[in-house]
Amino acid sequence: MAAYAATATLPDLKAKKLAGTGLGIVRGTVTLSNYNSTLAEITGITGMFRSAPTVILGAVSSLGYLVAWDTTSKAIKAFYPMPAHTHTLHFATTAAANAVTAAANALRTGAAAFDVAGVANASGEGGVVNATAIPGAEVAADVNIGVISFVAFGPAP
Repeated sequence: MAAYAATATLPDLKAKKLAGTGLGIVRGTVTLSNYNSTLAEITGITGMFRSAPTVILGAVSSLGYLVAWDTTSKAIKAFYPMPAHTHTLHFATTAAANAVTAAANALRTGAAAFDVAGVANASGEGGVVNATAIPGAEVAADVNIGVISFVAFGPAP
């Protein structure tokens, strides 16, 4: 398992000072070419400030991973966009719906992965019932996350 590898690319050599505030701002991109759950500080960003900056990331990397700034490790955490999940379809109990249910059951027989319950929900209504949203899992080790844009601001050096 290789180490966490992140390279910051900044268009400016140092943080731009915001007049009258004592704050500096930096913008750029980070190429996260090898992800590892043992995060490493991205000094290409944090080194531009006297103390820990606030970092705002583009929400999705160039390769489609969700990303978030981890203030404790001063690094980027990456997540898969959506975990695997299933849906159960429910149909109302009308004559027309029963015909649809019969067709859906035929589909279930033909493709076991397509799960159709063929019954109405508790209110007798059709539609997708009760899907619980859960966050995506953290990305596995040794994955190329791609390029992430960022803006960081904090105490100017």
